[in-house]
Amino acid sequence: MKTLFVALILAASAFAQKTNVDLPHALTAEQCHADADAWKATAISPTRHETPYKILDAEGDEMNECNWRIDPGGYQTYSNTNYAITEEMWFRMALFLKRHHMFDQFKQEDAEGKR
Repeated sequence: MKTLFVALILAASAFAQKTNVDLPHALTAEQCHADADAWKATAISPTRHETPYKILDAEGDEMNECNWRIDPGGYQTYSNTNYAITEEMWFRMALFLKRHHMFDQFKQEDAEGKR
C-alpha cells in the first residue's frame, strides 16, 4: 500500500516537472490559446471526469510547454489551465486512495509526522 502511495506522489511530481512532450500537433501560440480555451470549456462540464488520466497528463504537459517555451506572455492563462488540470488529477488520486481504503492511513501517518 505504501509503495502505491509513493508511486502516486512520484508520478504527480514528475508531471509537474515535465516540459518536453510528444504532442499530436505542432505547438504555436495560437494552438496553445485554442487548447487552453478548450480546456476551460471542459473544466466546467460534468464530462471532465470522463477524460482519461493519460490525456490530462499530456494536456498539463502541453500547458507547461506553452507557458515556458512557446508563449511565455500567456503565463496566467496557461498557469490557470494547468492548475485546473492538476486539480482534476489530484481529485482522482484522492478518490483512488479513498476507494482503496488508503486515505485513513495517509491521514494517520501525516498526523504522525511521516512526510
